[in-house]
Amino acid sequence: MKDRKVLTIIIVLAIVFTILGGTLAYWSWTSNNTQKTNVTFTVGSTFSCSATGGGNITNTNYFVPTDCTNSTYAIQRTITTSITNSGSGSVYLDMWLNINSIGSGLSGTQNFKYALTTNSSSCSTGVVAKGNFYGKQANDQILLLDKVTSGSTYYLYIWLDAAETNSSTQNQSVNLSLGGECSNHSPYVYTANIGNSIRLGQAIPSGITTYSTPGDAVTALETAYSNANNGATATLPFFLRHTIGDGTTWCATNGTNNYCIYETQTECNDDGLSYYGEGFSCISQNYTNGVSESYVGFTITPTMAANNTGMTAGTYYLQGGDNGRAYNANKATLLSAFSSTYCNDLSFAMGCDVSGLHVFVYSNNFVDVGNGDDFDCVVDGSGVSSCRDDS
Repeated sequence: MKDRKVLTIIIVLAIVFTILGGTLAYWSWTSNNTQKTNVTFTVGSTFSCSATGGGNITNTNYFVPTDCTNSTYAIQRTITTSITNSGSGSVYLDMWLNINSIGSGLSGTQNFKYALTTNSSSCSTGVVAKGNFYGKQANDQILLLDKVTSGSTYYLYIWLDAAETNSSTQNQSVNLSLGGECSNHSPYVYTANIGNSIRLGQAIPSGITTYSTPGDAVTALETAYSNANNGATATLPFFLRHTIGDGTTWCATNGTNNYCIYETQTECNDDGLSYYGEGFSCISQNYTNGVSESYVGFTITPTMAANNTGMTAGTYYLQGGDNGRAYNANKATLLSAFSSTYCNDLSFAMGCDVSGLHVFVYSNNFVDVGNGDDFDCVVDGSGVSSCRDDS
């Protein structure tokens, strides 16, 4: 079995609210000796990873609604990663923000933001990851680095934007930590097949072609579109991504169909049987190199962002197939990518669209990304994913 290990906490930003007056929100952050920001970890005999988060946060500062580069009123941290590998093949590093706790006022605004960049003086140049905390809740994660293969220096910005005026952001607190994973195999595979399907909790079938990068999947999807539409071409910035791993999941089954979207037997009994109706029972299923999570990925290019004020360039992932547990996180992802200008938020769904890109998430975690021309990639609520041409 391939080696992997989750990083210990690299940074803990314990942000405690303090009111100094007026209608502005003020916070301070502190640290203690147990909240180390430097970590070295070895996860295999031939490779290791390390990261530094700029030292412990021991000073106390305050910040107010402002811009991200205000060194007094915004959190700015230098994060340096390192990967060593004396074996064959690549070593992959993922890194994310853990949301340990967050006040409802901060998760209810689009103005509490983060950015990871390669620029020490800008949160909008050299952007690696950028978004806000809208809709986030305790135990959510925000992906900052996705399967990088070499070390580098990054700059993390966290700030309350100057546009914030709502008093609901006052008297709040948030606790964040930086975590990650290092492994000598890619945790993801990408697919872009037309009409084929794959379900959570099963190995990738031999008939499903896989790709090593999102770009390869998009290229395959564009080729398939051309073949399906008499040579017509289209820009299709979406694809499927699956998290691969070994383990056990619980499935609601009628003896023919298995719906493997539950992590525990209790969850399957409480939710699965009512979701799929009578005639189903819950069973455990082991899988090797199987699909544990399914996503639709989509890319907003710099050109698309420039043509639609408020959109943020980058690659984003919407999780489907978990019967609604990722719904709020998916909505937050859409708002980070599109902004509310292009989104319609209903009680059971959110849809966002601009010319050439239409994205929908539903409360049962059916996610759908298309080009508005009957061509899309989906993951339904039970975990079946496919790309299709409905024209």
